[in-house]
Formats: sequence, structure tokens, C-alpha cells
Amino acid sequence: MIAQAFFGHDRIWSIAIFTMALTINGAVTAGYLGNGLDIAPKFSGTIFGIANTLSSFGGWLSTFMVGELTKEHNTYEQWQVVFLILAGTYVCGALTFLIFGSGELQSWNSPTQTETAEKHEEQPLNEEKV
Repeated sequence: MIAQAFFGHDRIWSIAIFTMALTINGAVTAGYLGNGLDIAPKFSGTIFGIANTLSSFGGWLSTFMVGELTKEHNTYEQWQVVFLILAGTYVCGALTFLIFGSGELQSWNSPTQTETAEKHEEQPLNEEKV
């Protein structure tokens, strides 16, 4: 996005930059999409659902932002601001994951011994043998 902000005024460069960005994004996607499965396989569906909901909000917000920033005058300078904001968003997301993210199996993925023991101690409602 930074390259697009500074070299995007040329149509050929713009197409080349977006092609490279989408190629790199495809490679990156393979890393973060599987992370929920790595950290908590039993809850990966829930984790992915929450993450997808939050990212959908980001998609709506970015569309709204672009509309607001470019509605008066649709100039290259205004689009530079859009691309720099998007680049900042990517950098913030990457830094957040580098600082707080992990690929290690989390302890809350496995039930405690008490939960497992309670499951085996259940009594049937009807003790009549058939």
C-alpha cells in the first residue's frame, strides 16, 4: 500500500503493485487462517467465526472511510491518504500479532480433570434394565 501511495499515479505501476500485493496476501492468508486451529482445535470454529465477524466490520469501515475521504474531490492526493491509512492498518495488525500472537496450543483447549471426571459420574434417569 505504501508503494501504491507513491507510485500509483502511473497505471502500469499501479497494476503491477496490486498484482504483487494480492499474490503476497494469498501467501499470508495461509498463515493466519490456520492459527485458530493451531492454538485451540476444539474451538477453532468459534475463533474463526469471531475473527471473521470482526474482519467484516473492518471491510465495512474501510469502504466508509474511502467514501468519506474521496467524496469531495476524487484526486490522487486523497487516494494517497487512503493507501497510507491502509498501510498503517496492516502494520498495526502485524505488530499486534508479533507481540501478542502465538501458535502454541492453549491450555483452555483441553478440559480439566474435574470436567472429565464429572462426565463419567453421571447417573441415568431410569435405572431399569431392559
